[in-house]
Amino acid sequence: MTLFISGSATCLPNKYTQRYKIENSVFRFLRASLFSFLLILLAASLLHTVGNFLKWRQATVYQSLQKERLKQLKQQRNTLKDQLNRLESDSLTQEALVRKVGYIKPNERVYRFVQKSP
Repeated sequence: MTLFISGSATCLPNKYTQRYKIENSVFRFLRASLFSFLLILLAASLLHTVGNFLKWRQATVYQSLQKERLKQLKQQRNTLKDQLNRLESDSLTQEALVRKVGYIKPNERVYRFVQKSP
């Protein structure tokens, strides 16, 4: 094997330079393929992460809406409980509802006023 020295650089014989070029091109191809694969893998991971983040965000919004709805329902339940307690225990409330329906007490007179149409 003979080496040719031209200036400060060493030149290899022709068959070694061709082999080096082939190995170098294969290495560049493998490196580019690996880079492409990793880039695709990264993009897929990001899409998956973003999709999961959006689902998580929707779930938190839905959860906060449900908490607000639960708060409203509890407030409505408490209002209805208070109303039920008044109906069961307060005689004035009971009488007002009975009168609203149209009942009267025994020996009571009812006066109805009729409006004349113009």
